[in-house]
Amino acid sequence: MSLRPQALDFDSLWHKLRPCVEQVIAVQPVPPSLWNETVPESHTMRLYKAVQTCLQAHVKLLYDEISNCCEDHLLEKYFERWRKYHAGAKYLDRLFHYLNAQYVNKLKITDSDLFYGRLFREENQVNTKFVGELAMDVWNEKMVRPLTDRLVALLLKEIKRYRNGVPVNTDVLSGVIHSFNDSENDDSGPASEANTSEYYVDIAVRMLATTTPSEYMQFVGKFFVVLEKIRQEEARSERILHRSGVDKVQQICQEVLVNRHMSMFKSVAKEIVREENLADLSNMYALLSAKSSDLSFLVNEFESYVRGIGQHCMQNLKGDDFTLQLQVAQQFVEEILAVFDKYGEIVKKTFKGDHEFSAALDRACLAVINHRNGSKDPAKAAEWLSKHIDQILRKSTKPIVESCVDFELTKAINILRFVDDKDLFHKYYSRSLANRLISGLSISIPAEETMIHKLKSCCGYEFISKFQRMLSDITLSKELTNNFISYLQERVLGINVHMMVLQAGAWPLMQCQLKIPIPPVIENAINEFEQYYTRFFSGRKLSWMLQFSVVDVMLHYLHRRLMASVNLHQLAILLCFENHDQLVLEDLKIRSGIQDGGFDSNLQCLIDAGILLRQSEKRDGQLRTKIILNKHLTSRRVKFRVNSPFFSDAFNKDLSAGRQVHADLKVDRKLFIECTLVRIMKSRKLIKHEDLLREVMEQCVGRFVPEVQMIKQAIESVIEKNFLRRTDNADEYAYLA
Repeated sequence: MSLRPQALDFDSLWHKLRPCVEQVIAVQPVPPSLWNETVPESHTMRLYKAVQTCLQAHVKLLYDEISNCCEDHLLEKYFERWRKYHAGAKYLDRLFHYLNAQYVNKLKITDSDLFYGRLFREENQVNTKFVGELAMDVWNEKMVRPLTDRLVALLLKEIKRYRNGVPVNTDVLSGVIHSFNDSENDDSGPASEANTSEYYVDIAVRMLATTTPSEYMQFVGKFFVVLEKIRQEEARSERILHRSGVDKVQQICQEVLVNRHMSMFKSVAKEIVREENLADLSNMYALLSAKSSDLSFLVNEFESYVRGIGQHCMQNLKGDDFTLQLQVAQQFVEEILAVFDKYGEIVKKTFKGDHEFSAALDRACLAVINHRNGSKDPAKAAEWLSKHIDQILRKSTKPIVESCVDFELTKAINILRFVDDKDLFHKYYSRSLANRLISGLSISIPAEETMIHKLKSCCGYEFISKFQRMLSDITLSKELTNNFISYLQERVLGINVHMMVLQAGAWPLMQCQLKIPIPPVIENAINEFEQYYTRFFSGRKLSWMLQFSVVDVMLHYLHRRLMASVNLHQLAILLCFENHDQLVLEDLKIRSGIQDGGFDSNLQCLIDAGILLRQSEKRDGQLRTKIILNKHLTSRRVKFRVNSPFFSDAFNKDLSAGRQVHADLKVDRKLFIECTLVRIMKSRKLIKHEDLLREVMEQCVGRFVPEVQMIKQAIESVIEKNFLRRTDNADEYAYLA
């Protein structure tokens, strides 16, 4: 018999087929002899049955050979015969590829068969399999099932020896177990799982019998033993089990060694976290980080501990005077960063950067930074952080390294991300920025721009819009001053001037309530500038804030020429000594023209600087105070600055006490919430009370965390202003256009 294609005579064959076709198409009876001759019988089912019978006979011979083998060599003999049979089954499946495709494949159950059912299906065709599958099925039926008890017993015996460190042939074990899986997708399942569970239950019982939660060092050893056993079992499973078996073994180890003793882990978690024993924490995390375990109690203990450490560090941060508050601000930043860096490193290394522990660290730092310590006022974090940044960006005698400045600013921004009261920080920072820019104490404009850029990335554009306008005003003021000087080329003022034109809405400056005397030479410059400014910028109004003016005065009466930077009040006092070396205090006050206060504080600043001296004497029984010009004044610097009480009152006092800032903050927050309410109602038209509260909280969270009572008060205020009303439902609001 040949399977090759053969030549045929079509005409002769068609001559035999044509009568049958004509009778069928004409619906006429076809003689049986003609039908049997033209329609041959299919032998596919006979061939399939013959192959099945052949496989069964072959496996029966192999079974007789293997079953008579002694126990010591049974696994090796089984594995040897299985390996050859498995390879032969693959070749046989390829040989009968046409049979699989044309016969078996058509009998396979499809999705449509499951849904609609199949008609005319013969019973003997229901379980028809591909030849390769048929070979595995015959092996399972004729070989595996009769030998299951003997094979499984030998496998468990060898696996136990392997667990105890005795060398075994892992290739044979793996091959036998894989034969179970390939022949019936069965990993010797229940027996192997039960044996594995029993083995590790025994280990767990022995460990717990020799250890107690109070014995700390034994816990370390126990954790290491458990971890090592899990690692060993995973390694063994990878070598001898099918992949599905590895997963089962891992689940058994996790359940027996960890999940059943969760109460023990919970009882010692607090102690281990408090002692910061990184080895134990790492081991406990490795045990509990599986999907089936609960990490929440360890996460909560870690968060609680970090919060306690941070709050303990914050308890000693107190200071009333301005200098001490600067130290407190720096200490605050250092303490927070130390806590965050230390425990951030623990999260990274010990907890492998787990997002749950990262979130716990963030929550702990958030609670520490915004802790009010029982006060109704906002937390001090915003004020301290603003002071710290001010010290970074303020000129000092120390050399400036740009990379160090940028690094310090980045650390400050990292803290700002946790500050809830960002609107309070905005107020403090705007005041300190104005102080630096007006008094010329900023280290550089690029450094200020860098800080503003970092604030923008952290808080958004709206947060820094006024800061950018402040920097823009300083830059434009320099250009404006240069143009003004060019404009005055034909006129002589007698002094050099520099003007700052600042936008009223961007700068946190208040008009001075004191009347400031203006010397004629300064008044002339002011008049000239007003004429120039109104000529080129019509429609704008200039309001002079002379309390921030700085005048450089040359002291010609000394052996060494010195220059003092003073304010206008101090200049008015010094001009009284142009023709006098000393004056009585009352006379000096009249000559200076300073009224409504301000005289004593500015005079004291000049005395503190050493320019003037105070001397008291008795004459005619009365005590008189003289103010004397100090002609022996010395200074290491050619130019020095005299402190100004205006700057102290305008900036430092509010920065230290913060009462006015907090009062303004409450008003600003109330207005912001009201605007937010109107904006939400304008878009929603109709909204439930709880939904309105939630949306207001979401929109305010970038600036501050509002209290529910504050939102309710704002709702009542907006209702009184007729922007919204309550509907017939008590918990619903409607927008009034």
